[in-house]
Amino acid sequence: MHNELDITHDAVSEIRHEIDNSNIGSNYVEDGTIESICRKLGFGSSNFVLWKGYRKKLTVTGIKDEIGLMVWFGNKQTAYRHFISLQIMFNRGLIKSAIYISPTEDEVLLRNKERAKSKGKTLKSGDQNYSSSEDVYFLLESVKEAITVPITIIGIQR
Repeated sequence: MHNELDITHDAVSEIRHEIDNSNIGSNYVEDGTIESICRKLGFGSSNFVLWKGYRKKLTVTGIKDEIGLMVWFGNKQTAYRHFISLQIMFNRGLIKSAIYISPTEDEVLLRNKERAKSKGKTLKSGDQNYSSSEDVYFLLESVKEAITVPITIIGIQR
């Protein structure tokens, strides 16, 4: 019999395997490549909404086998909202653990340089506010007393 840690580990291994064996191009964020891979693996809805208020909402990318999934390539401060979403699902008994997918810091820098170059611009320090797996880890550590859902972080890098 599998325990929750085994089930989460199996899901992480499955996601990593699929990503490693996929041809992830430079437009993987715009194309939703990672989200498509996760849906192919059975991670349900592409935008599970927990709460919606004035121009804001709490969402996760999907759910499978009581594992919440968050795939995020945007602003790093939004991670706190994601942690709250996953914690609410954990508190409600909808999930027992979670997986958070974000690019590595090196990947964020590479994507930002590519984006700036394609627009004929140079990269500025203010362009560095995109979420990285390292940022997610440190943000999660900063709220570990409040966020008790077990979250495994996967860093994406081409």
